[in-house]
Amino acid sequence: MDYSQLSDFEINKRVAEIIYKDRDGLFVARNLPSREEVTIVAEVNSEDICIAAADYCNKWSDGGPVIEKNLIRITPMTIGGSYAWVCSRDIYAGTSLKPLRAAMIVFLMMQDAKHA
Repeated sequence: MDYSQLSDFEINKRVAEIIYKDRDGLFVARNLPSREEVTIVAEVNSEDICIAAADYCNKWSDGGPVIEKNLIRITPMTIGGSYAWVCSRDIYAGTSLKPLRAAMIVFLMMQDAKHA
């Protein structure tokens, strides 16, 4: 699958579904009032109180642990005259103008390989 064609919302959603696969109460929503495509991934407790929220493509506090746990490398690079971030782990590589987005693409590619 070509994850580079997905929006941040779709990438965040897929990452959250993997990370939270064994937990109840996960929901994913778009931040509609602001009309921005901001992902809100949250886990709620039995009283419907949000106890966790994440935006893996845009917040280092959310994406950083995924990068660290999966030993994903982040390297700045010039590609075709444009500046980009290349993230890699073994044979998987993702490229984006945003380093966290590139790293989450690599994470998803790694998960696909595990289930192939």
